[in-house]
Amino acid sequence: TNGESSDILIKNMKGIVNIYDEKQYLVGIIFDIEGLENSIEIINILTISGIVDLNLSKTVVLEDHDILATTAIEDLLNVQYDPFEKTKKGKLNMDLDEEIILLIPLCYNEKIQIKTLGFMIEYLKNGEYHYQLVYPFMFFNTNTESVVEKFEYDYD
Repeated sequence: TNGESSDILIKNMKGIVNIYDEKQYLVGIIFDIEGLENSIEIINILTISGIVDLNLSKTVVLEDHDILATTAIEDLLNVQYDPFEKTKKGKLNMDLDEEIILLIPLCYNEKIQIKTLGFMIEYLKNGEYHYQLVYPFMFFNTNTESVVEKFEYDYD
């Protein structure tokens, strides 16, 4: 079948949240994933959102997922990174022979805070196209954020 499948196990998923302009933004996703079958090749991971995309060209393989959610995305990528800069998103071609931990940074199309995000993983199994949905997941709660948003009015 060329429909939705479940050949990929997501063992752990974590958001990296950094502060820009006194607001918290989800700036990266850590996926700890493993293929449940042999010969699975991930060809693309898409967000189910018009606000934000994954910047697959900047994907990094991590040693472990034991990273603070507030770690600066630039420290994890080892390069300067602006999630609001318009950029080419790239593609991902990766054999899923074993468990792998990926950090994929986000790039925003609009400067709007999102705390919930879902994904579609496109892959080939024995050369045949499949996809797997990762239903929207809440990465952080804006009700508990430490940054207080102020609305100031100027009565000149």
